[in-house]
Amino acid sequence: MMLFFRVSEVGKCMRFLYFTRVLGRLEDISSKPEVVEGKTLHENFQNEWIEQVDSEAKQEEEAMFLHDKFVVRGKADIVSGDKVIEIKTTNKLPPRPYETHVRQLNFYLGLFKLEHGLLIYLLRNGNGRREFEVGFDEGMFLNDLRRFEKLYECLTSFIVPEKEPSPLCNFCEYRFLCDRMK
Repeated sequence: MMLFFRVSEVGKCMRFLYFTRVLGRLEDISSKPEVVEGKTLHENFQNEWIEQVDSEAKQEEEAMFLHDKFVVRGKADIVSGDKVIEIKTTNKLPPRPYETHVRQLNFYLGLFKLEHGLLIYLLRNGNGRREFEVGFDEGMFLNDLRRFEKLYECLTSFIVPEKEPSPLCNFCEYRFLCDRMK
């Protein structure tokens, strides 16, 4: 059975990804105001980048990794020259990039075979941004690829992955189920 994974899932809790595939989403987040707002900020920034920085840049550039058992695909926010740019919207600018975002950008760098990327955080209110340079880390890329392999094995053998506790557990829609399992 061929499965499809998304680059945006890199770094997310494997148990969350398992439950999402087995049970489906329990809540529709696509129409939440912060999601709609984030999409608008992304589009505006992408358009500004192309108009003001690099008219040759490509937005929503698709990339794909073909494994013999699954596919990992995604759309990088911007591919500009020799770098991939990922845009994240937030209520507060972080002092350093979030690990899951670095891993996502790193995976894109591996797929596009580029050495450098830029992670850009935009404030939801439009009044600030912070940028972080990210260099390609092959070890991280291979580790995340192994995580997709493990997720594939869990899904095809119906084995729930190990719990990966984090502060995000408090906001997880599957917390009620996860807390009842080992």
